[in-house]
Amino acid sequence: MRAQSPAMPSHTAQRIPATQRQRFERRFQKGDDQAAEQEAEALTRRYPQDPFGWHALAQVRYRQDQPETALKASQLACEFDGAHPKAEHQLLLGKIHFQLDQLPEAEQALTRAAELAPDTAETQLMLGHTYHAQQREDAAIEALDKALALAPTSMNVLAMRITVFALARRYATMFRDCETLMALKPQEAVYYNLVGTKYQDIGEYETARTYYNEALRRDPEYFGAASNILTGMHYDPAVSARQIYETALSWQARFPVPPQPPEPRDIHPDRRLRVGLLSSGFRLHPVGYMILPGVLNTKRSNLEFYYYTLDRKEDLITKQLMRTGRYWKAVYRHSHDELEAMLREDQLDILIDMSGHNDGNRLPVLVRKPAPLIIKWVGGQINTTGLEAIDYFLSDAIETPAGVDDWYVEKLIRLPDDYICYSIPPYVPQTFFPDPNELPALSNGYLTLGCLNNPTKLNPELLTHWGRLMQALPGSHLLLKSGQYEDEDFCQRIRDRLAEHGIGPERIEMEGPAKQKEFLRTYRRIDIALDPWPYSGGLTTCEALMMGVPVVTYPGPTFAGRHAATHLVNAGYPEWVCESWEAYHQRVLDLAGDLAKLASIRRRLRQRVTASPLCDGLRFAENLDGALRAVWQRYCEGKTPAALTFTAQGECQFENEATPVALQHPQSYLTPRALAERRFNWQLPGKLVAVDNRAKLLREEGIDTLLKLDAFGIIAFDPGSLVEQPERFANSADVQLVPHALLGDGQPATLHACLDPALSSPLEPLPVAQLPPSIGQGAQVLAKLPISTVALNSIAGLESLDWLILDHLSDANAILENGDQALKDSLLIQVRIAFQPTHQRQPNLAELQHWTARHGFRFYRFNDLTYESHLPAREELIKTQGSELIGADVLFLPSLERMAMLSDAQRLKLAFLLHTVFNVRDLSYALLAEVDDDKAEDYLLAQGMVKAPEPAAELESEPTTKTEALADPERSDLDTGDKPASSSATAEADDADEFIFE
Repeated sequence: MRAQSPAMPSHTAQRIPATQRQRFERRFQKGDDQAAEQEAEALTRRYPQDPFGWHALAQVRYRQDQPETALKASQLACEFDGAHPKAEHQLLLGKIHFQLDQLPEAEQALTRAAELAPDTAETQLMLGHTYHAQQREDAAIEALDKALALAPTSMNVLAMRITVFALARRYATMFRDCETLMALKPQEAVYYNLVGTKYQDIGEYETARTYYNEALRRDPEYFGAASNILTGMHYDPAVSARQIYETALSWQARFPVPPQPPEPRDIHPDRRLRVGLLSSGFRLHPVGYMILPGVLNTKRSNLEFYYYTLDRKEDLITKQLMRTGRYWKAVYRHSHDELEAMLREDQLDILIDMSGHNDGNRLPVLVRKPAPLIIKWVGGQINTTGLEAIDYFLSDAIETPAGVDDWYVEKLIRLPDDYICYSIPPYVPQTFFPDPNELPALSNGYLTLGCLNNPTKLNPELLTHWGRLMQALPGSHLLLKSGQYEDEDFCQRIRDRLAEHGIGPERIEMEGPAKQKEFLRTYRRIDIALDPWPYSGGLTTCEALMMGVPVVTYPGPTFAGRHAATHLVNAGYPEWVCESWEAYHQRVLDLAGDLAKLASIRRRLRQRVTASPLCDGLRFAENLDGALRAVWQRYCEGKTPAALTFTAQGECQFENEATPVALQHPQSYLTPRALAERRFNWQLPGKLVAVDNRAKLLREEGIDTLLKLDAFGIIAFDPGSLVEQPERFANSADVQLVPHALLGDGQPATLHACLDPALSSPLEPLPVAQLPPSIGQGAQVLAKLPISTVALNSIAGLESLDWLILDHLSDANAILENGDQALKDSLLIQVRIAFQPTHQRQPNLAELQHWTARHGFRFYRFNDLTYESHLPAREELIKTQGSELIGADVLFLPSLERMAMLSDAQRLKLAFLLHTVFNVRDLSYALLAEVDDDKAEDYLLAQGMVKAPEPAAELESEPTTKTEALADPERSDLDTGDKPASSSATAEADDADEFIFE
């Protein structure tokens, strides 16, 4: 909107005399902003239509970092230019728009300035900045080329060209500019540091360290270069953990003895805590993705968050985080002294650093101890910070296994699950669901390995192991994607390294960067993801799992090397974490050797991950809350920091303490799920008995989790020996595995053994001409083998049968007709239906509904739907769709008449089965309500499906008066349209279209 002109005094048409202009310019050039501002304001009052006065005022306000008021003045200057616009006025207007992130407006003003004065280097430089901010690197390079031609020795132009050429992956030109820059300013440490970062980006670790050390030689107090040395060492396999540790310890010597931390405003342990969060990542960034579920689910009556953002960018994650805080303060322009003063003034109890040694960190502020307790958490969290001012390091037992405490200056807090909680982007289900994305190898005819990590993590040793792995997988491809792959020289170095192991360039796919949605879509072309070493993938591991791609990792020697390990373990896949390169190699071969199983993993992986602790925001919030409360109570007791772990019962316990901490919460505090779960217990009257005709349960990845519940007894028939390592069930009291037999009518039958064992069945396969091409060859019958069948009604000792599972290759009619007595009190029948038949006499929905209706059952729902796509398998497809339903599990429950007659014990069992296996909440609640209303309400509360009752007397907090204060911190976090995407354990049943274990 155009600013309105002020009211005009009597001499509006007069121009400012030259002497008054010169007086302003003298004061402005001397840097006397106060006097210059007073002079400019006077000029605008006396000569309101002269553009010079408004331009002068805009200059001062811009230099004072007041872009909003500078913008109004600059707009008036340009308006009063009238028919004679001035290039310098348009240039300043463009610079102000740029500072305000108003990029289209900045481009418009700067383009006008360039038209008026095409030979101004600063204008071309600012255009370069503006195009770069819009990710238009080609246009930025063109503008910067013009700027360099006009000012070949400009430090600012050269530095900006280096940044843009690096992002455009034109490394040869970039390094030439680097040499020019250092020759012009050989004593400027900042330029040596800049060059070091560019060498690190392309994996030249030793060269990068040489430049960082040159920067420190020129400026020993250049903390940025020292941080880069420490960070860069984690990528280099030639650097030992001890070398990294010793380098981290050297950091403490860079700072004087820190001042005393501030005295807490209140030493009581049972009050609401004031927790500060300091980061540049409160947005679509690894920090944002990994803290959002936890803070969204934290009870505001226990913790109040103060956010200090080091970045001006805002997006959908920023907005959600803002709603959880008491204050939101933009401090990216604050000096270290100003930030320290602010933190002390805010009287924090705990300050959490989320930058570590990353670019733009505020370690010089942290060493001054601006809060009683300081904790390091996600964000540049790769190892100990080396700083004694930081009291605790938030971790878990996988990232920091037993025995590593001495390698950390901080005391370790080991959370019971993952040290982060992953927030799935809200657009993922809409973009990719319900299409399960067929395993690419099935249509490609070859396996695609992939790594979408930052290529800085790739090194010759890693590529050697990957080359050997690809040798063992003939025809396999390797897909790599990131910005560095746009540089041909960089790509050629990777091809050359892999060629040493016989891997031709046709098997290596290297692609440039993409925006987030397209980046995630790349996983639809990957069968198995390879984690790099020694620096592991964190967010990339979570994203791969969410997209259905298994990740294989070999943990590195530091915290940075164990990111994938903790995410995999907490997602329920510890078997993908390997203890050696040999095990890494073998695990990939195992996954690649069974494409049917790999395809099954792909279909179910996202749902299992979202139901795991990795994505359970409420569970994580309670762990985080307990840890912060425990360390605060210890501080209040006058004790020094100590390592903290969680007991098997979820209680906090400090090292060398005999008993767990008795947490003291504010009187108004309610832990929603913890309180409900203390009251809520399933109290099952006995185990649920499942009969599984082809051992589907025992072949699921989640079987170990299911058996740990100690709630199921399973009789499983395995006619085709599909269960891996069957000996592990030999001594199980809960599993009876019956090999080489299946359910039927009790008479001898014939097993049609097929080329694909998964298609072997007592039912004869259809002729190849009637089968889809993808399974036609696998359905070829190799042999007809005799096999025994067992009638359900004849199973001795089967006192009850709660859950029957039949697959799509079962002779369902024979099984049901010979199982009517065994099934008369059953709670759930699950039958897989092939809507596009592959065998004769397969289960038919109409026949099943007819039989179940006659025997006291009713259709409930479909589950685990599988679709087929008729689109071509083309990489350039932006979106895919599978529209043809080819398979689903059909669930049958007791009829309404039978449901009304169920005993309380049966209702409890059915509710537990639906909740635990199928993620059904609504019917589970209804069944519990028939047993006990209070129990049903506790269930809703325990699942986070209702808001916890507010306490009778909330703690009062002091009034909020600062302009940075946010809205009422006590409101519900979830009463807006934007809900955390990670609390999938509370998802509605309609979202659970895959078989899962929780």
